[in-house]
Amino acid sequence: MKKGLISVIIPVYNCEPYLRKCVESVVNSDYKNLQIILIDDGSTDGSSELCDEFAQSNERIEVIHKENGGLSSARNAGLDISVGEYVTFVDSDDLIIPDMLSEMYRIATSEKCEIVKLGMIKTKKKEDIKEIASTYCVMNRKEALQTINLSNADFSIITICGKLYLTSLFDELKFPIGMIHEDEYLTPRLFQKCERIAVSQKIGYLYMQYDNNSIMRGSFSKARLVIMDIFEERIKLYNLWGYSDLTPCAYQKYFWGL
Repeated sequence: MKKGLISVIIPVYNCEPYLRKCVESVVNSDYKNLQIILIDDGSTDGSSELCDEFAQSNERIEVIHKENGGLSSARNAGLDISVGEYVTFVDSDDLIIPDMLSEMYRIATSEKCEIVKLGMIKTKKKEDIKEIASTYCVMNRKEALQTINLSNADFSIITICGKLYLTSLFDELKFPIGMIHEDEYLTPRLFQKCERIAVSQKIGYLYMQYDNNSIMRGSFSKARLVIMDIFEERIKLYNLWGYSDLTPCAYQKYFWGL
């Protein structure tokens, strides 16, 4: 892994109307030491051609064209070629704030954290972001695992996007192929591998609420009920990891899911 390099993995599926703004938000980041990986997951619109156009215009951008395999498959393909010391994930119809990556890297290196999370907001259009001082707290793995089950927890504590990860965390962990709610499955496992996790209130990630058919969005289906299996398994994992005192909150999350 190249020290100081951040690999930015962007899965792409039929997001032609939004893809340029997304990629430009990453390219224009004030942190320049980037490997930007676009994974074209079998797009059938003009997204594939756009990806190639981006790669030709910026040497930091790499493109993978693959058969459609879903979000987890695309992210895993990006991990397979990432060479950065750190990695982050951006959905192809979302945007990042210019100083998101530099701020996460600053906290990660100064606090020796394996994961750093910045604030995320849901919005339908890019708007002026209210400046929030970069105040943050550092948690151990148990504190972070407790947070994800709290009823008043920030929704983005569980999301894969909006975080900076030490790439080595994914040496033995990959995204579950074909599973919806992959973030609910994977995030606790990532937290368990960490000694220190930083959470900042500073807004860094814009979760855009477009009406589209991208790889990240979809209507309800029976497949989404896998969330109950994930919540049930989380209770077992907490006991396995020696956190039996955290199971009441995990049960609460399970019953909330029901």
